[in-house]
Amino acid sequence: MTDTKAQVFRFDVDNSNGVIKGGRIAHLNNGGAITENRRFYYAADTALIRQVGDSFVSIAIGSGHRAHPLNKQVIDKFFVVKDKGVLTGSYDMDASFANLQDITSLVDTTGNGISNAVTILNDPNANKKGWYLSFSNTGEKVIDRSITFNNAVIFTSYIPPGANSNNTCQAAAGSGRLYALNILNGNPYIDTNHDGTLNENDRFVDLVGAGIAPSPQVLLESGLDGITPRLCIGTECGFDQLLPPTTKGLMGIKWRKN
Repeated sequence: MTDTKAQVFRFDVDNSNGVIKGGRIAHLNNGGAITENRRFYYAADTALIRQVGDSFVSIAIGSGHRAHPLNKQVIDKFFVVKDKGVLTGSYDMDASFANLQDITSLVDTTGNGISNAVTILNDPNANKKGWYLSFSNTGEKVIDRSITFNNAVIFTSYIPPGANSNNTCQAAAGSGRLYALNILNGNPYIDTNHDGTLNENDRFVDLVGAGIAPSPQVLLESGLDGITPRLCIGTECGFDQLLPPTTKGLMGIKWRKN
């Protein structure tokens, strides 16, 4: 669970023994300044990420003051925290800004094709508990839940009117963006602006509609060629190009939440 002080808590329920164990696993306000007054208003997006020797549950969430979407003082961000303790039932982490890697810049000073930020993120000696992304527009924020699909985290942001956006068609009601990032390191994985290179601007596409965009959703469509994933924002679909390639044999699963 999360709260409006940008804290993240985890509770483990043992039904067989009637025991509930819980604790804080992240606090993501970086000081008491107004600019750091980040808030979470919705549940975190969690997903089991399996890697050889490094499996974890990702906790993805963006900050934004839902009651004041036009606020431009708070510097909101998007976070992904790696919780390994959930797999062992332990509480050995209370991640802060110092424990997360800023992956906003893709600068690669070594020329090896891996950004400086990802190099640090992948260094076991750095002991980073996840990463965060800063936004390029003043007042840009996340006020709806993200989704994680096929190792990609996808979310929408809201940009207040008058922010320093590169979108010259920005409406008076503000505008939005759709982000699609690699859950492991925040990198873009597709050339969204078709300029032949992957850079920071390939993490998002500008949405056409004005105002606050709904949260994204992935629909699994059955056809002659099997199951095809479709990415939609509210009732608007056609964003499938932002989804990472899926392996053959993808199967839809139906479930019911009690």
